[in-house]
Amino acid sequence: MAAADAASPAPSPALTALRGALPALGSLVHDSSERVRAAAVDLVSALCKLRGLSWTSAVAPAHLARRLPCERLGLRRKMASLLVPLFAPANASGASAGGRFAKLRALLSDQPRAACAQ
Repeated sequence: MAAADAASPAPSPALTALRGALPALGSLVHDSSERVRAAAVDLVSALCKLRGLSWTSAVAPAHLARRLPCERLGLRRKMASLLVPLFAPANASGASAGGRFAKLRALLSDQPRAACAQ
């Protein structure tokens, strides 16, 4: 058998444990402390750099969109930097772009205040 036919390696135990802990992180973006919310967004941003892990497994994009208009500019920018690639990726075209636009339209319909955040 060729190497390409071999099964992909199993995820590391650390990655498996992290995946199990991520859902608890989602509620931290709604914490009453701005420092906790900022730390949660920073941690979620760091998840973007890990292969095999998506930040959306920790925080639903709708949760970030809900918080977006309520935060200060610096934190809004960090949140927007997470959300923008989901809804307006640089390399999307054709049906992919249309599907992402539909997602964005649905998000803004559910969270209209997110459209007003600068």
